[in-house]
Amino acid sequence: MGFGAAAVGVDGAVLGTVHAALPGLVQESGFGEITVAAEILPLCIPPICLVSDYEGFVDSFRDGPDVTTDASRKYAEAWRQFWRRADDFGVNMISVRKVPAHVSRVRMESGEVDISFKDRAGNAAADAAARRGAALQGDFSGLKVKIRRASMAVVAVAKWVGRLGVRMAGLPFPDVKTPEVQPRPPPKPKKAPTAELVVQQPTAQLPRPRAQPVAVAPVLGTRAVEAPQVGGPVDMMLACHDSHVMWRTGTDLLFCGLCASYTSGRRCQGLLRPCARTGRSYAKQKQLTLMMEGRHPVTKEVIGIAHPLRL
Repeated sequence: MGFGAAAVGVDGAVLGTVHAALPGLVQESGFGEITVAAEILPLCIPPICLVSDYEGFVDSFRDGPDVTTDASRKYAEAWRQFWRRADDFGVNMISVRKVPAHVSRVRMESGEVDISFKDRAGNAAADAAARRGAALQGDFSGLKVKIRRASMAVVAVAKWVGRLGVRMAGLPFPDVKTPEVQPRPPPKPKKAPTAELVVQQPTAQLPRPRAQPVAVAPVLGTRAVEAPQVGGPVDMMLACHDSHVMWRTGTDLLFCGLCASYTSGRRCQGLLRPCARTGRSYAKQKQLTLMMEGRHPVTKEVIGIAHPLRL
């Protein structure tokens, strides 16, 4: 966003304009109105009349510095900057009034909106200056991604701390469903052959038999178990080596926050071995970034929020 202001003469002529990109991470119109008022005060000669189409600025100015600079109020820091500048002139030398925004010439001349020609010209010039200031704003896409990752990490740590407190207090988890490993149903019995003609498929076209899950038992002091296949998330967690820093995304995606080894479904070879910890390739780093953002490392689909399982 950007902000802009215009100085208007008595006859309605625009004497000059100023514009700039709105600084900081708070990119909101209310913050911009207060900021531009604070920035143009040193350029003015008292008595000063500030005309704004933002009603919140006019109402907050009437509340005074004691109310607007309170820590509980929105834009308190911007108001502190404004009142520091206003003290240089004296607050009694500054007045503020509200004008309608974006009024067309037809509505003004017809009397539909009560606004003078001078106020309409000044408001239009300030809006145009604000658009020029917004064009100077840089690209915050990379910063937005970092903020989103930081907020996800804060949420994950908060959940972990909450669950740790509940576990230490010995309370149940009413809103957490522990996944259960369901046994595979027995195969259906084959029908007895009949006297009808049976044409057998060639051997090359026969379907490959599915591998049966192998039960994995935890070993004291280590989780390195030679088991190529495991059942569900619980067995997968038991099979992972102790050196991994385990995270979970969604319902069945487990991964290490250091070496980026992951398991989805029945893929778990990387987590059975000790954690490499260093020397991640570019592809591994990209997969780790996707999983930390709650996405699948291959399909890149959103599957949930990443949270640590063991720190």
